Amino acid sequence: MSKSLQRPSGFEGCRFGEASLPGRKPAAKTRCFEEVVPVPPKTGKPHAPRGRHDRLRGGHLKGMTARDNLRELIQGSDPKLGRWSKNKAVYTELLQVMQTCSIPKLISTLSQAQAAGAYNWPEFAKASGRLKELEEIRHNMEEACGSVCIDDMERLICRASAVGICRKSLRAEREQSEQSIEPEFQHLVSALEKRMHKLRILREDLRICAQSLDMELISNTLKVAEEFGAGWEDVRDARVRLRMLQSSLAEMTELLGSVSEAENCHLKEKIHEALMSFDHIEEDAPPPLGWVLNALRVQYNRIRLEGVAGLRDRLTREILAAGKDANLELLRAAVAEADTQFYSMDSSKLPDALHATRWDELEHGRRCLAQLVEIEAELELVVTPSTIPPSPAAIIAAIARADAAGCSTWTLRSAASTRLRQVQSLEASILKAVAAGSEDLLREAMINAQCAGFVAWPLLNAATELFRGFKETAGQEERALLWQSFISTTAQRLLAELAEGEPFGGCAGEVADVEVAFVGIRLESECPEMLPMEMLLEMFEKA
Repeated sequence: MSKSLQRPSGFEGCRFGEASLPGRKPAAKTRCFEEVVPVPPKTGKPHAPRGRHDRLRGGHLKGMTARDNLRELIQGSDPKLGRWSKNKAVYTELLQVMQTCSIPKLISTLSQAQAAGAYNWPEFAKASGRLKELEEIRHNMEEACGSVCIDDMERLICRASAVGICRKSLRAEREQSEQSIEPEFQHLVSALEKRMHKLRILREDLRICAQSLDMELISNTLKVAEEFGAGWEDVRDARVRLRMLQSSLAEMTELLGSVSEAENCHLKEKIHEALMSFDHIEEDAPPPLGWVLNALRVQYNRIRLEGVAGLRDRLTREILAAGKDANLELLRAAVAEADTQFYSMDSSKLPDALHATRWDELEHGRRCLAQLVEIEAELELVVTPSTIPPSPAAIIAAIARADAAGCSTWTLRSAASTRLRQVQSLEASILKAVAAGSEDLLREAMINAQCAGFVAWPLLNAATELFRGFKETAGQEERALLWQSFISTTAQRLLAELAEGEPFGGCAGEVADVEVAFVGIRLESECPEMLPMEMLLEMFEKA
């Protein structure tokens, strides 16, 4: 059967040229003359390369790459060296030492590899680089044990963890992470972590010292910082704080010592300025600053109490003297100063001894001041120029009240006396002119009244109307009515003066006869006969 299937010798190296059987592909031409076109693969199956010439020798590209890497790993870049076949032990040790952090092991393995001629291996270069990195980390850790930069230490610890010096493992039973350290680096890592912990505590203490008043705490913290050699900004702030507290302590001690010496007018102000700079400090501040500050506060309160007591005594003397002499200006100034120094300020700032004590002299001074102010207003009212002169009874009452209060030396009191004499003189001249029936005397009295400014004086107007009526009226009855009107107007004015004079007790003696005159006027006004002018003159002279 095998012989029957053999190709004839004449057709060796070629195909049959006959037509193909049904269902078969036609015979392809010779490969040298016609390109072979591959049949597309069926759907759902992997695609073959575009042509056989595109295929890699030995299989797919990934497989070829893996085989090349394996061949290089075993034989090395140098075909003469066989790392796996000839130096299997050195190659294995180099691979193992790459996973350790022991510097002596790396040095020993590299020495053996170099003696074996493996100095140009990639593993040798990697092991040498790891040795340099570990030596650099160890050198940096040794230097960091004397450093104060916490950030550099933290970065160094992170770098050591990255290379495998420090490893963290999670324990399932406690769910806590435990750190395993390479024995060779254990003392360095422990020293570094302890130093970082101490430096963190030191930095926190320095930040507290920047706001603290405890000089002993600041001094001890600065000593620790000096032992570490820290040159931080917090250290400088703490030193500035300590110098400021020492300077303040020396200043307050000097002020405290000068309290017992001779009296200094600026001592109170100096102590006040020193206390104001430490107003926020509590009474239980740490010593020695707290002790000196409390002692200075006690001395300041004592000096202030003495000053306030002396000021109160002085104002009391001034108030009593001004009230006795009826000196309105001094009394007003003393009362105003007392109100400003004691009662207008915050009561919490007053000494307790003075705040709880009544000041009767000041209350008496206030009442006396109010009375003198009223007297001054009354005198100014009767003295002030006006078109209608004040009534003599009002002037007499104001003068009597001023004399009763001891204001006889006042300028206003003298002016009121002058005004009283002026008004009484003008009234007398007008009444005399009316009694005499002389227009010349009335004109003279009118000129004097106008010169005095009494242009709207009702008495003067009534007298003028009386004379005008006498000229225009010739009948006796009409003249009697005019006379009766003049008398009633004058009597009403006297009654008004009496009503004004009744509230003042000091004028009762001066106007005692006026009421009798009013009674006479009332009795005479009821009679049809005309009141004699002499009686009216007597009434005005008594008024």
